[in-house]
Amino acid sequence: MDDAQKLELSQWLAQDSRHRGALFRAQAGLALVEAAADEPAGPALDRGNRSSNRLMATAVLAACLATILVLVWPLLSAQQIRTDVGEIRRVTLSDGSVAMVNSKSSLEVDYEEAVRQLSLTEGEAWFKVSTDTKRPFVVAAGDVRVRATGTAFSVRRRGLAVEVVVTDGTVLVWRTGQRQDAVAVAAGNATMVDSPPRSKPVTVPIGDRDLLAWREGGLALNEMTVFEAAEEFNRYNIAKIEIANPRIGQHTMTGYFQLDRPDEFSQAVSDVTGARFSKKVNKYVIE
Repeated sequence: MDDAQKLELSQWLAQDSRHRGALFRAQAGLALVEAAADEPAGPALDRGNRSSNRLMATAVLAACLATILVLVWPLLSAQQIRTDVGEIRRVTLSDGSVAMVNSKSSLEVDYEEAVRQLSLTEGEAWFKVSTDTKRPFVVAAGDVRVRATGTAFSVRRRGLAVEVVVTDGTVLVWRTGQRQDAVAVAAGNATMVDSPPRSKPVTVPIGDRDLLAWREGGLALNEMTVFEAAEEFNRYNIAKIEIANPRIGQHTMTGYFQLDRPDEFSQAVSDVTGARFSKKVNKYVIE
């Protein structure tokens, strides 16, 4: 392989831990094919025997290739990306698009000839989509669909609701069976789609809110309640923040914190509100 092909292979191997096993099985199958092709025919074979050997070699080759296809094709056609608590993964997809998968999330990538289909079954992911007007890029989150051709946006599952934030270009958002009511969301805007629906989705400007600071390992608070901020920190850390005083939980905070430092946030809440902050086993208690 040339350098470009080697780079492409290394990127493909890095996309999913199962790809290395798929490559190994393909190499093993090809080794069987080569062994069959190299088998000596013998000195005293007549034309009939040579034809028989060629047919046998063809059958062996076909069987080996069929085995490789059965083993490898499911891994090539669909890709599972899962993250643990606190893990954020950046993955380059086969079409050059980029997916950043947030903490404790699950994303399935299944590209087809006519559409680039993805399914977010848990958590959140941000996508920078490579332009391909012939193959739209569609993310499914429950009964919500988000369609783009070349843009950047995030999709987050919030219980039964789905939040879409667009950072570049425009996407279409709709519920299955309601494509005629699709909402166009342009860069700098967001929409929240309830499921089951309570009302038609509307777009709202993001303003100066940094909803995607998690891509750099941060959390930007803009008049966010302590309850809401603690819930965000708990998405990324084993040690949870517990708000024992409802009055403190309703207090709003503005600032920027590192997601892996819930202790610093808890101390800041204590300093601002006068609450008592204590560290227990796998827990930060604010009361």
